[in-house]
Amino acid sequence: MSKALSTAVRLSDSGGPTAEQVESLGAGWTAPEALAIAVYTALTAESMGGTPQQVVELGLRAAVNHSGDSDATGAMCGNLLGARYGYQGIPEDWAGACEIAGPVWGLARDFTLEFGPRPPSGPDYYIDPHWAARFHS
Repeated sequence: MSKALSTAVRLSDSGGPTAEQVESLGAGWTAPEALAIAVYTALTAESMGGTPQQVVELGLRAAVNHSGDSDATGAMCGNLLGARYGYQGIPEDWAGACEIAGPVWGLARDFTLEFGPRPPSGPDYYIDPHWAARFHS
């Protein structure tokens, strides 16, 4: 794993993401390969600069435009860039095109509340009366 990550970091210093460099890290079918591709594409997108939305779009496109396990590499890259930029990094046209945006944002809000730094407790635990019905059936 450390060798794959070291290679990804080294390659990320040589300019924008290229298909050749992505392929040199493997196809993403193993955990070290997938993580290396995700790290490489996230780092190179970041180094290219731009708005958070531009960085996220460039990184994700590079992470999935290869012939290997692109769903895994895209998911990992998305997690890395999401941790870096939060929801503000999602390109507006992508967020607007999500068919299930409401449930996704609702789930994210509920998880943030429940697993955040100050989860609710006591008699007012379920602030939203439907919260318990959604998760405690």
